[in-house]
Amino acid sequence: MTSRVFALIACAGFSTYLMRLVPLLLTSRRMSAKRALSPRLKGFLNAVGPSFVAVFLVYSILPAAGGRIDLLQMLLKVAALLTVAAVYLRTRNFGTSVLAGLATYGVLYYLAGG
Repeated sequence: MTSRVFALIACAGFSTYLMRLVPLLLTSRRMSAKRALSPRLKGFLNAVGPSFVAVFLVYSILPAAGGRIDLLQMLLKVAALLTVAAVYLRTRNFGTSVLAGLATYGVLYYLAGG
C-alpha cells in the first residue's frame, strides 16, 4: 500500500471519528453542566443522523461518476428501499425494516441469477 493511499484512508477514518465525537462532546459537556441544549444545537444534532442516511442512500443507488447504469441493480435497490419504507411505516422499528430490506434485496438478487 502506498503512503498516499494510507494517508487517504487515515483521513477518511479520522473524519468519520470526528463526525461521531464532536456531537457527543457537545452534548456531554452541556449535560454535565446541567444546561439544556440550545435550539440550534438540538436542531443540528437531530439533522445529523438523517443526513448521513440520505448520503449513504444516494451513494448506494446512483452509479459511480461516468459509470453505466445497470437497470436490474437499480430495480433491486429500489425494491429493497420500498420494502424498508413499508416495514418502517408499519412497525416503526428501524432494525426490522433494515432486515426486511436486506432480505428483499438478497432474495431478488438470487432470483435474478446473481
